[in-house]
Amino acid sequence: MIFGSIGFLLFSLFHAEPAPAALPMQLAGNSLYRHSTGPQAASEIERLHGNQFPIISAASGIYGSESQINLWVSGFSNEKKAAIILNSMKKQIGIGKSPFTPVNERKEGKRFIYEVEGMGKKHFYFQSKNLVIWLAVGEPMAEQALTQTLSFFP
Repeated sequence: MIFGSIGFLLFSLFHAEPAPAALPMQLAGNSLYRHSTGPQAASEIERLHGNQFPIISAASGIYGSESQINLWVSGFSNEKKAAIILNSMKKQIGIGKSPFTPVNERKEGKRFIYEVEGMGKKHFYFQSKNLVIWLAVGEPMAEQALTQTLSFFP
């Protein structure tokens, strides 16, 4: 009986639906126009990547009525798993397995921010604790949106 209960608990934990992740209400003067969280956002993130991830929390947001800014947040069980995902993304982009071209890599504090271009926008991705963040934004608002996103996800 105890082994059955432990097995069920482990199964439930492994297959739990992703929880909602937080999003800023505004970026670079654009209000959060549309968003999804939890399982819906995790499904969107997995669809964009073409594979599944062990996501425990997720959110995606569109800022401005004309999708001026897009933000995706994926939470993992710990910082190490988030780092593995981030490094895998960097590697895949670097070898040309995405529609993005690497532009810049900078270090701010203890973390790296990776900048790529593609699909008509600047894109930044980085790690914040157990989260992997991806920001897509038009050139005129890029630095302001990045600064605000980095502040929201320290």
